[in-house]
Amino acid sequence: MIDYGINKSFITKFTRVLPKNEKYNPDAKVIIANRQFVFNNKSKIPKIDVLICDEAHTCTAEASAELITSFNCKIKIGCSGTLPRDKYKKWQLIGLFSKIVYEKDIIGLQEAGFISKLKITLLKITDSVVEEDRKLLFNLNPLTKYHEDEFGQSEIAFDDAYKAEHKYFEEHYKDLYKPVFDYLFTLSTNTLILFDRIEIGTNLYKYAKELYPDRNVFYIDGSIEVSVREQTRDAFEQSDGNILLA
Repeated sequence: MIDYGINKSFITKFTRVLPKNEKYNPDAKVIIANRQFVFNNKSKIPKIDVLICDEAHTCTAEASAELITSFNCKIKIGCSGTLPRDKYKKWQLIGLFSKIVYEKDIIGLQEAGFISKLKITLLKITDSVVEEDRKLLFNLNPLTKYHEDEFGQSEIAFDDAYKAEHKYFEEHYKDLYKPVFDYLFTLSTNTLILFDRIEIGTNLYKYAKELYPDRNVFYIDGSIEVSVREQTRDAFEQSDGNILLA
């Protein structure tokens, strides 16, 4: 909002951690708040006239719904890029924020230039060792059948299989990802690689740098400073052939 020309004194942040040079100002016209922090500190927020909630599809959870309902203001706006397909959750949101006033489908967003047009290439990579060794818990057809616990659930065995697969991946990620990287580095386009565990991401980042030291390979996770993220975004906007693991 500041980048768009709004005076800094007009806005304040209401969150658990603030930079040393910033303080929460309850007299500001616009309060940007972290929803989880508001759960326990709502009494510190003054009366508001308008509530705008981003990622509104997550408000169907009981605690979030109660929080939204508790704000006594006439205008409540929910914004979401992923409106629930589930009718029950969709009507929950309508109950919280009122009717849907604007909606655009993916094709419309692509044609308007808001999101990228996609070409999907499916790489099917088979690990012959895993496929042939039925003693492995995470083989798709293992000899060891998942046993049920006393409640008739198989979570314990499933968890064992997941841990075994994760350990296998950590030990063999270079073999598994070599064909993926070989394909990606033939492209001249900017590429985003997503991972779900920090240790996996850092290993893949080091491996990509090792394989292709002359290419621009970037890394981002939750610990990376915003300024570094902006530098990465600038690189992607100004050039092609960049790889980002995030």
